[in-house]
Amino acid sequence: MTAGLPADLTGRVVIVTGGATGIGKEVTIALASRKATVVIASKDIDMMEQTVACINQQNPEARVEYMVLNLASFGSIQGFVKKFTNSYSQLDILINNAGVMLTPYSLTEEGYEQHMGVNYLGHGLLTFLLLDTLQKSGSPATCARIINVTSSTHLVADTYIHTWFDSKPYSFSSHEAYANSKLAILMS
Repeated sequence: MTAGLPADLTGRVVIVTGGATGIGKEVTIALASRKATVVIASKDIDMMEQTVACINQQNPEARVEYMVLNLASFGSIQGFVKKFTNSYSQLDILINNAGVMLTPYSLTEEGYEQHMGVNYLGHGLLTFLLLDTLQKSGSPATCARIINVTSSTHLVADTYIHTWFDSKPYSFSSHEAYANSKLAILMS
């Protein structure tokens, strides 16, 4: 995910959603080693604190911090963006990595099925709210970037888009919901 990025990212600001675990954590470590300022965005404060401490222990000059973000809540997304833009005037790279996978049927605060609400709609709103900051940060020499993480699971998605937002508990398949959310990301 860091291929194609310069070896020295000094002065660049990056948000990594889900940057405290898994792929996101590895991306955060790689970006910090390239001297980027990295903001981990997640709802798990303990994991973010552990990741920041681990990175700082291995690389005391790393510029990594965290901010709470719950992608299942539009209010949390709006609060995150407000806090981020109050702290930073630029955003060079937005990595939409966080997600839920194969979770039982449940709804976001706004009433959307979790997979579609978190993986697609939550990141969509986050990107939309940060778009002005991204556009102002980019230049012909250093374009701002949005990276959306998806999965080959999209290949088995239900192509009847109208069903994506009409999941009912009695007909719910977590595999199908996850695949649909990953296809939606590719189509956006």
